[in-house]
Amino acid sequence: MSRIEVETGGVDILVNNAAVAGSLELQPFDTIPPEEFARVLQTNVLSQFLCSRAVIGHMRQSGWGRIINLTSGTAFIGVPNMLHYIASKGAIVSLTRSMAMEVGQDGVTVNALAPGLTITEGIESNEAFSQQMRDGVVASRAIRREERPDDLTGACVFLASDAAEFVTGQIMVIDGGATFH
Repeated sequence: MSRIEVETGGVDILVNNAAVAGSLELQPFDTIPPEEFARVLQTNVLSQFLCSRAVIGHMRQSGWGRIINLTSGTAFIGVPNMLHYIASKGAIVSLTRSMAMEVGQDGVTVNALAPGLTITEGIESNEAFSQQMRDGVVASRAIRREERPDDLTGACVFLASDAAEFVTGQIMVIDGGATFH
């Protein structure tokens, strides 16, 4: 039994949303320090693996659970000067699909949300994500506005609900229509 199961009685719904993004320096891949690459993978991918591992015992035992991972639409399109971030988000796509195959027979679903550039406090404070870059992202969308964290709420609630009991291993792109996946 994991510590989280002992302290809470078990987690039925897990949303893995930890990530390093807004604080990253945009730079060519051959100038990214290996330590920074490892830090991004550890925060963005290993944290999702560890949190999922901590709760899966209870979910399997109860025969019901929802794991929702946050990835990024950049994993499908590639963006220059963000290789460490994009590699981590691509890994989350694979992690989601593999976990779904392992735990589906136990009544647990594993899906991911893939937002586009979302205006968070971290993004707001990072000059590299200038208004010009943000305007370019908005111009690429069918729904021409900036994405905010609240734009993910409805999809997250759906994936956490009984209505999504037959949805697993899926990556739901939520980016205002910039990426059709």
